[in-house]
Amino acid sequence: MSEVGTPVLEDEDRPAPPRTKTVKPVSKKQSALVFLFQHGESVRFDFIRKFYVILAFQLLFAWLTSFVFTFGAVKSFAQANVWLVESLSFWGLIFSFFLHELRGDESTNTRLLAAYSIYQAIAIGFSSAVFNYESDLNYFLMMSVYWFIGISFYTYQSHLKFDGFNPFVFGGIVMVAVLWLAENNGLVGLCFVSFLYGHTLLTTHDKLRKFTPYDSVIAAVDWDMLLVPLVNAFFLAKYWMW
Repeated sequence: MSEVGTPVLEDEDRPAPPRTKTVKPVSKKQSALVFLFQHGESVRFDFIRKFYVILAFQLLFAWLTSFVFTFGAVKSFAQANVWLVESLSFWGLIFSFFLHELRGDESTNTRLLAAYSIYQAIAIGFSSAVFNYESDLNYFLMMSVYWFIGISFYTYQSHLKFDGFNPFVFGGIVMVAVLWLAENNGLVGLCFVSFLYGHTLLTTHDKLRKFTPYDSVIAAVDWDMLLVPLVNAFFLAKYWMW
């Protein structure tokens, strides 16, 4: 006891200092506090615009690449090397699987998607030239580019929200415009544009409920996964039945 009556604590009796927690660094995506449906319309439109622009550039590159395979020398080379269809289509399916699995990694998903876009444009263009589908491929890619350019205009206005029937009505107008611009449409063209209409708008509504503002690349990958692997599988089956 001290002279003033205050007990003196020995070192072993002193309470241990509180432990400091180690704060792990978080990514930009993990630091987002709210999902897209909790944000204002400007943030939602910014996400949708990025999502559509990524797909528009991806399809535009594939469309431009498809013209290369309409040249006689390139088409002759493709038809003289039919065996490449099996390899390109098979590895296209493998690439799709790995891209889907790694799409959540922000540090690599943009570069992976760019590489995927280049590979698939060449693989599908080559396969279409082998089986004389290059004109059909060019036509479908042209309509896809028109569609995404047209539907993206919805994000540049502030009067209508991306909710309810509004985007579907606007999408219907874009669909009619695409069919008019495509000229030689018919039933196949109508079915394809209807697929773009339904797949794009339903995917967008789904992503607005589940994604953060930083997930536009992931949304683009998810959109690709319903279409591109099917094209790879189609050409692979076509080769096996050749």
